[in-house]
Amino acid sequence: MSILLALSACNGPDTTSADSGLVPNADSGAPDSDSAEVTPDAVTIYDLQNGTVAPDSWVTVSGVTVTGVVEDRGLFVQESGTAEYGGIWVYTGTGAEAFAIGQAVEVTGWFEEYGGTDDEPWEDTLSEINVGEHAGTSSVTDGGDGDVIEAVALEAADFQSAESYEGVLVTVSALTVTAGDDEFGEWAAGDVVVSSIAYEGGPVYVGDTFESVTGVLHYGYGNYKIVPRSEADLAGKTSQITRSSDITVGELVISELMIDPGADCDDTKDEYLELYNTGSRTLDLEGLTLTVGEEHTDSVASRVLVGPGEYAVLVRAMPSPCYGFEGDAALTVPLVNDGAVVAIANTGGVLDAVDTTGFDAVGASMSAATLDADENDDLGAWCASTTPLGTDFGTPGTANDCI
Repeated sequence: MSILLALSACNGPDTTSADSGLVPNADSGAPDSDSAEVTPDAVTIYDLQNGTVAPDSWVTVSGVTVTGVVEDRGLFVQESGTAEYGGIWVYTGTGAEAFAIGQAVEVTGWFEEYGGTDDEPWEDTLSEINVGEHAGTSSVTDGGDGDVIEAVALEAADFQSAESYEGVLVTVSALTVTAGDDEFGEWAAGDVVVSSIAYEGGPVYVGDTFESVTGVLHYGYGNYKIVPRSEADLAGKTSQITRSSDITVGELVISELMIDPGADCDDTKDEYLELYNTGSRTLDLEGLTLTVGEEHTDSVASRVLVGPGEYAVLVRAMPSPCYGFEGDAALTVPLVNDGAVVAIANTGGVLDAVDTTGFDAVGASMSAATLDADENDDLGAWCASTTPLGTDFGTPGTANDCI
């Protein structure tokens, strides 16, 4: 079966923003896509990448193998038997998900070197075959099963100078993370940058280690980066941080709740909920589910690391207008003055829960007398805080009065 991808010019999504990491060269000056006289030159990827073919050329490459797929963006393709200068990015705009890694394709499109915008030029350029912006004469066609492409081993120290391997499947060994996930889904291990645009492998933290990371070498926004394609590309990961999905019962407990701030405070904005790490692991609360009664459920939306024996405070307004502290994350569910079951949970189930029904102190937080998740479920294991907190009483982020 043949799959033909031909896309309308300039109708694809805007991929020039920094969150995409993959950028087509707009306004390339390609020939009229409806012209029957356009004849692309049959070339190799090697010819494109080593400078034999000049940019702004109409080309066809045949018998190349898909090595990576970025949904609604494009494909990485590579020639077999060629490592250096053997791979290239194919911008499709949409429809890339119709193809699969290991599939042979023929690509016809406009060969370009993209170097950023006039306002934000890059230090280097990205070589690409632009299919997505040129209708009629541009296509990616299914060619059956492709060749097996083996990853090329790169040294971490050479990573940012490996221009000849742009678009090539590579692997780098023995990595220790020096910068965790940023807002664009990238993390770094020294000079090695890893992008999650093709596969999101879960959060990565400073200090995490990998036996190896495999993916296609890509360039954008001033640096070279590996684009992993699946979990198998991220081998031998170890981490000192426990994700919220892996927290166990008893390891994280509800320790304090400001349910009904006093008259001098804001009944909604000054509510807070405190959690305590009873275990020996550092926990990441991002994704932890918070439930109050049957009507209010949300999750922690930001990364919050809580070490052993430490507290995390979630507050309705950041900072709390009455109490003045910033809090560690936003509390996006109300604590309900007349009482409800407050619970924390992850994908494995409920980690801790307490029924606040019957606690009627105004201006004093509900403070746990025990940090045992099995013993703090009912109101008998709680008391009203007595430590002054402005004109109210509470101990957010510090030891409870009842213990």
